Amino acid sequence: MLNVLIVFATREGQTQKIARRMAETLRALGHNVELYDADRPPDLDVSRFEAAIVGSPIHAPRGFARSIVRFVREHRDWLDRIPSAFFSVGLAVLSKTSDGRAQTLAIVDDLMKETGWRPHRVELIAGALPYSKYNFLVHGNFDLDQNGVATSQDAEVIQRLITQWGGNIVGEINVDTDFVVLGKEPAIPDRPIDPDPIAQANYERAVAEYDAYQEISAKARTYRIPILNQNRFLYLVGYYEQAKR
Repeated sequence: MLNVLIVFATREGQTQKIARRMAETLRALGHNVELYDADRPPDLDVSRFEAAIVGSPIHAPRGFARSIVRFVREHRDWLDRIPSAFFSVGLAVLSKTSDGRAQTLAIVDDLMKETGWRPHRVELIAGALPYSKYNFLVHGNFDLDQNGVATSQDAEVIQRLITQWGGNIVGEINVDTDFVVLGKEPAIPDRPIDPDPIAQANYERAVAEYDAYQEISAKARTYRIPILNQNRFLYLVGYYEQAKR
């Protein structure tokens, strides 16, 4: 039986819920567990504990809670002497269009480099999506009925789903964008050989759409913003389950 300390920071309450569930599981196994909110620090004697779990939400591109960074810095020697684990909470790990897991691990690595701590175990947890807290950029055409034809009308449906849940739609990507929802990647047709002005205009429009799509994808990766494709987004909001009813 171990005395275990679980340290967390939270914004919307998801990390706290996860920490509480961990505590319940460990107590059921016979361990003594105490929870510690890093943003409301009481007097704490860490030497009483024989193992530690530290967790923080991640909100790209800002990284982990500064209170967690401070805690790890102040207690790194103690953390290095005992079994310790770190868990990150963020939806980037669900991303199918970008490698969200790799992005999250890179931010975890930044935390380790900043503090010098090397936990024995790292877990990446998706958490939940409180839509009313976040800004969404929706870009591209979507194919909701999956007939092979992506349209801008279906993109409007995606936007309505977000606003119905209380989320905000933004028109450009920047550091305040929380999620990017991308439609089908545009295809570029062969460059027209004949000097047909209509065919040339269609080709140039397709190239512009492709370039815009790639630019948004690149910016999202640079800012470490989770990219959700159509199916992943619709799964998260329960669109297909509702359609079956």
